[in-house]
Amino acid sequence: MPGDDLKKQFQVKMSRYLPALLPGHTPKVPALPPNVIVEGGLVCTFLPNGNMDFEDEGHGQLVLDGLRRLREEPKVANDVNCIVKYIFEDHWTADVISGEFGSCSDARDQKLVLQALGDLRLCGKYANISLCSDDGGIVEGHRVVLAAACPYFDAMFLREFQEEGKQSIDIQEVPTQTLKLVTEFVYSGKAVLTEELVETALHAACLFQVRSLTKACCKFLERQLDNSNCVAVLSLSDMYACTDLEEKARSYILQNFFWASESEDFVLLPCHMLISLITDKRLTLNRESIYEAVIRWVRHDTQSRQQHLPELLENVGLHLLNEGYIMTNLDSESLILRSNRALALSAQVKKRLWDHKKTACMEDVMVILGGSGYEDDPMKLHVVMAMEWYNPVSRRWGILARLPPGMYDTCLMADAIDSDIYVVSTAEEPVKFCQAWRYSVVNDTWKTLPPMTQYRQAYFRVVALNGQIYVLGNDRELSHQQPCEKYNPNYNTWTTVDPPPKTLKKFSVAVCNSRLFAMGFAATSDEVEILSLDPKTDTWQEEYTPSFKPRRKSFHTICVKNLIYFIGMSGSKVDAYDPERHEWVKVAPLNGDHWMGAMTVIHGKIFISGGRSRQRYLTENVECYYPESDKWRVAAEMPILRRGHKCLTVAKPVGKEDKCSMPSVICSIS
Repeated sequence: MPGDDLKKQFQVKMSRYLPALLPGHTPKVPALPPNVIVEGGLVCTFLPNGNMDFEDEGHGQLVLDGLRRLREEPKVANDVNCIVKYIFEDHWTADVISGEFGSCSDARDQKLVLQALGDLRLCGKYANISLCSDDGGIVEGHRVVLAAACPYFDAMFLREFQEEGKQSIDIQEVPTQTLKLVTEFVYSGKAVLTEELVETALHAACLFQVRSLTKACCKFLERQLDNSNCVAVLSLSDMYACTDLEEKARSYILQNFFWASESEDFVLLPCHMLISLITDKRLTLNRESIYEAVIRWVRHDTQSRQQHLPELLENVGLHLLNEGYIMTNLDSESLILRSNRALALSAQVKKRLWDHKKTACMEDVMVILGGSGYEDDPMKLHVVMAMEWYNPVSRRWGILARLPPGMYDTCLMADAIDSDIYVVSTAEEPVKFCQAWRYSVVNDTWKTLPPMTQYRQAYFRVVALNGQIYVLGNDRELSHQQPCEKYNPNYNTWTTVDPPPKTLKKFSVAVCNSRLFAMGFAATSDEVEILSLDPKTDTWQEEYTPSFKPRRKSFHTICVKNLIYFIGMSGSKVDAYDPERHEWVKVAPLNGDHWMGAMTVIHGKIFISGGRSRQRYLTENVECYYPESDKWRVAAEMPILRRGHKCLTVAKPVGKEDKCSMPSVICSIS
């Protein structure tokens, strides 16, 4: 139970006195798919040119068993005897092939049999059937060999179908090149698949009931999955009942739904398959992007698909959309305006929002997420996946949802807008990625946002300003050569913001007087330089700054009552800057060290949490700064000690108190 977990955390408070050593966790790097895949006797080799060479090691036994069975059929017994004589007498002598037709089971001998059959096909001896394709091509073969390997031909030639006595058979919807590939595999147990042939080869393999060839086609398509073809592969696998391939394609789409929904094949999906995808619990993309994909799908063929819109909107979950997005987009969507049921759904969602506003009582709490600490093991420092909240008025701690597994061992930067937490996580290994997430405190859900416009490595900044999320810098540097970007929740879009006029190293950011301030150092300077961004025009300007050289170049910045506070990442020194008067203000120092700690503002007071001391011990205290009296005092003790975390102010419903919440041991700050 969550309450037991939190009690356990309080019981191991002695862990706060353990040195904060570097994490010993080393994530396992998944191996890339090998060039050779062996599964159930099927050996697939992926070639550098993109083709796939495959061989079924059990195909020789299959053909021999089929020929033995057909030898008992009076209609074709003579044909079988001719083939057997060619293999065991004309082509191979007893000193080469050790077995006999009735008892040949050695793997080496089976390969010799297939080799002989391949030579027989090429020379055309005893050929007695012509397969004619739609495009005019003809492939010669032997009835008994085709019937031995393919149930389709077995039924056609031996079960009194109209093709039984014909010398040529028309094969519909299978091109000549594909027919040649199938017959090559039937005779030799191996072939080469190409991207151009794989779709028709899968059709032919399912038509002729050649299981090994079907499996090989699925392996090839599985290897080729990407954003542009995953939807087509899903449809293809569903058509031919290839369940394993269908699941692989489905999983790929759910993980890359934003890009998959942009593909040409997405709008061709049948309605039932689209509903199946958007209701799958593995889909983590935010509901705004799913809503937009559904609208695109309906708009592709409005006349026939308009009737499906209400059902689709019900499965999207309109109540999970961002409030600003609902007010901005739903009333202006022409497809919704044309449908009475869709209009009723929209009105119901807006009424639900209005009722929630009237009844919900929100309170500002401090949310702590990410970082390294002692969550479960008091003797081992590792990544902390739990999110905690602290209410400075009620002096209670509680636990929110854990971070998604995709954030484990990644660089996290975050900020919040009202009840939504926005996190950008990046990693270099095992795969380079940069992913934006949103956590709704009200709905208790994590969802991924649309892809960002740029990749950022680490130590960038995420800041909420004017109802939007800005992402700036990279690797502790705000460069004049790299544009910034911002996410607008009302439109579910990322847009590029012009880069600043100059580069700042070891920069930090703060929002003050409805503007974004970036503080850092020029390449050859020890003095702080300040830039500001106007969110109305997204334009930068240089701020006049009196000369100031901090003791250390690493600091956090935060704004309270029109002052920007500079708090060193090591040591206890604190300074403040007034951007209106362009002057520096003296501030009382911290009571303790909070190196790699985090801070936020609640009720006009600064809260700084966690981090470590100069002696490398994790810091247990949460300190609070009172601007009116210019004093710091300890406000609480952290249940889970951590460093390198993020600290945010979030609006949380009062009625959403966790059962596992526990009182702080420090007095209230109110």
